[in-house]
Amino acid sequence: MVVQKKCRSSFIYSRVSNLSLPQVYDVLFKDSLNIYRPKNSRIIDIEAVKSEQSAPKKGAIFVVQNKQHFRPSGTRGIIVTSLEALEDNKYSTHFTPNVYRTYSYINKNGLKHKPRLIKGFQDQNLRQINTFVVDIDTKKHSLETILLYCQENFIKEPTMIVSTDRGYHLYFILEKAWFISNENEYLTLKMAKVIAKNIKSCFKDLDADRFCNDFGFFRNPTEDNIVYFDYENTFSMDTLINWSM
Repeated sequence: MVVQKKCRSSFIYSRVSNLSLPQVYDVLFKDSLNIYRPKNSRIIDIEAVKSEQSAPKKGAIFVVQNKQHFRPSGTRGIIVTSLEALEDNKYSTHFTPNVYRTYSYINKNGLKHKPRLIKGFQDQNLRQINTFVVDIDTKKHSLETILLYCQENFIKEPTMIVSTDRGYHLYFILEKAWFISNENEYLTLKMAKVIAKNIKSCFKDLDADRFCNDFGFFRNPTEDNIVYFDYENTFSMDTLINWSM
């Protein structure tokens, strides 16, 4: 894993051996998920678990254990409402880095095959947007090329880069979550989708997939596939709105 030290004229990398997933989750999810499992938590501090259970309800993300579980008949996966559960599923292949408001399993009691079919990951059900993600659908561009391109053609480098089977996922993580409301016909969602479209268009010369779902499933980050991470390098929504305009 690598973290870039700030240097515009040349790239200087330092190896990072102590990057932990909780650190990544803290930057990405902020306070949008519970810390502990609501049931069967491994945490010994029972009072802490009970205190969290009595707090206002938070959102959830969706995790898919294998890409073969994306099927035309529906997506099979796991609903995750806590960081503890997410870390338990860290070797799943895909997840939604943005958080949803409502969520459920289909045929919860009658389906014998696990994981079960999941529903609730449509855009209008988003609770908040934590990050914009760009899918670079090839490995022909080096990490150094991608970072240089960001410096010269975008606002700055991404917060995180995750290596995938075919390329890279570039995470532009927000300083503060962008909450989605149904007011004014989902104006906040419409604004976010315009920004997502413009960011993807900006990276077309790096073979970005301009037609992938703006806020869908992406490669689940692990200690093994995170190739770049700068926890201080987050983005304000105001800066992205001004850039997009």
